[in-house]
Amino acid sequence: YTRSLGGSVICVQETVDTLGNPSVILQTEPQQHGFNVPYQLSKLPTVPELQQKLREGGYSSSKTAEILSKFKGLEYCNDTPDSAVHYVAKIQEGDLLIMGTDGVFDNLHLHELLNILKKIIKNQSRSSVHPQIIADEVAYQAYENSKNSGKETPFSAAYGKAKSISIKGGKQDDITVIAAWIGFSD
Repeated sequence: YTRSLGGSVICVQETVDTLGNPSVILQTEPQQHGFNVPYQLSKLPTVPELQQKLREGGYSSSKTAEILSKFKGLEYCNDTPDSAVHYVAKIQEGDLLIMGTDGVFDNLHLHELLNILKKIIKNQSRSSVHPQIIADEVAYQAYENSKNSGKETPFSAAYGKAKSISIKGGKQDDITVIAAWIGFSD
């Protein structure tokens, strides 16, 4: 069981054939209020609360109005743990768990992730591959894609769809990856 909130993604991978081809048994979906506005745990003040704080802070009425105009539309971004999506997947010892921020999955297609895993794990027992090596390689490839203005990435595809235009290029963003082998102990 897992719960996921926001733009980060959890992916569980297993090897299912004798050639070592990886497959995905769970991939969470990013949650967004709108294009490129992911859910984030937050507690924003209400407009009256913000007005009070600005008055207490000595802001002029014109500066308060300016700040409040930027705040409009953000009221819907109060995301709590109750906003998280619940996922269930059957995992087993030896499966690989990969967690990554939106900077990873905005810049790497799933097939690219699976190719990275296949290349790293090729001709090795899964347990002999340290998860840090996997996390480093996934982060490196996401970073390289983020800088490539000619690359078709998940982000450029989503941007093109949202704006009804065709673009290419990665999205420079925070890139954090955690990889771990699933193991059970008594």
